[in-house]
Amino acid sequence: MPEKDENEQQGQSELILAIERSPGSGEKIFIQKNVFKGREYVDVRIFYDASKEEGEDWRPTKKGVAIPPDILSHVIEALQKAQSMLGK
Repeated sequence: MPEKDENEQQGQSELILAIERSPGSGEKIFIQKNVFKGREYVDVRIFYDASKEEGEDWRPTKKGVAIPPDILSHVIEALQKAQSMLGK
């Protein structure tokens, strides 16, 4: 099978999980695997319900972070530590 070139990989995303921020907020946190400029990232981003305005279901906001694979385990470890500190 031929490899995909950089242009074909650009903008590919695979949804991992969508979590409603709070009931009735009209926002969800999307966790996705994305490819940008041929590199893979885990993207954690707030999306808003655009169905009333733009005819689309969910649109991304600028609020979020793209995490490269080489630091993903450090981010997970830090989040687990934060969860422990919060007593959850």
